[in-house]
Amino acid sequence: MDFSEPESWARLRCEAEEFVAAHVTREVIEHERRTGDGVDRALTRKLGKRGWIAAGWPAAEGGAALDPFETAALWDALRKGGVPTIGPGTTMLPANAIRVTGSAELKARILPGVAAGETLICLGYTEPAGGSDVFACATRSQRDGDEWIVNGQKIFTTFAHLADYCFLLTRSQPGSAGPRGLTMLLVPLDSPGIEIQAVHTVGHERTNIVFYNDVRVADANRVGDAHEGFAVMRAALEAEQNVAPASRTGLVAKDALEFARTHRGADGVELINDALVRERLARMTMEAEVADLLGLRAAFLDAEGNKPGPSRRCSGRRVTCGHRQRRSTLRAPRACSTGPIRRARWTAAWTRITAAPLLRRFTADPVRCCAASSWRIGSDFRAAVPAVNSHET
Repeated sequence: MDFSEPESWARLRCEAEEFVAAHVTREVIEHERRTGDGVDRALTRKLGKRGWIAAGWPAAEGGAALDPFETAALWDALRKGGVPTIGPGTTMLPANAIRVTGSAELKARILPGVAAGETLICLGYTEPAGGSDVFACATRSQRDGDEWIVNGQKIFTTFAHLADYCFLLTRSQPGSAGPRGLTMLLVPLDSPGIEIQAVHTVGHERTNIVFYNDVRVADANRVGDAHEGFAVMRAALEAEQNVAPASRTGLVAKDALEFARTHRGADGVELINDALVRERLARMTMEAEVADLLGLRAAFLDAEGNKPGPSRRCSGRRVTCGHRQRRSTLRAPRACSTGPIRRARWTAAWTRITAAPLLRRFTADPVRCCAASSWRIGSDFRAAVPAVNSHET
């Protein structure tokens, strides 16, 4: 198997690095760290001018006509450079679904703005009572002439406070259950009757609870056929299965390696020379490599015409890469420690950088923080608190 990279990958990485150097300022990074918005509108527009938002679309549609491998290389470099990618990346999920299932009028009205970086679309799937079961949808939509009246509530609607539209899953047939009787609507978020409440997670992200009270949505904003929202949802989920934080897994491993190279243990010996530390770092690095290879495999399947989706071949990448990233985040403080003293040294440094702000936020408003999903709290909070309590007291 040939793992050598084409010249186009290196060229795109170089272009992305030049973009980062020119536009990702200290202010951009600090704003994202402070707000957790996941998107910078000015930066997103600049990406759109280069055709990088919808990089895989033809140039005639505002894209850059990149293949799946080139697109992956480009966005990997942008993420590593500090570009907030949650907003534009998430927007492309419903945009691709609209491109496949939307009416000609809807596509002409929405998609050029998406490609240009002018239009942001968040996802309205999760509900308080449904959790990850999107087909437990209880948000209602009722047809009223050329409009739909929407009532309900969605949670974990990331960047809804900045988005233009919400790709909203609704139940349009009373008495229906599961995937039947659903309708997908593209709801303008400046519509009367919409209330957005912030939820600040312990992991420094902002998400939202969105309430819909007698919100009127034009039927022209319906995506796909009425009561056939499952087919539209599937198109969006097929794209989402190919989204996983593989590159961030490698970044965590590199940070741990750098710490081991620049710090010493209680015995004065550099941590990198400890056999146990090296073994743990090697395991983290191997897992990062596996995550990257799974990403290449998904891109290969996509290039071959096999759509990434809820199949064994591609959904495994999302599950595996997400699990590895969270496990690497938890393992990093332990990788450079062989005992309580060394764990305390690592934890002290790590807590100053990451855990302390999280703990301050939790102390200031524990109710809002606990409204975040359990794994978001767990990935940062559990890693900090037990280690600090057990080794520094």
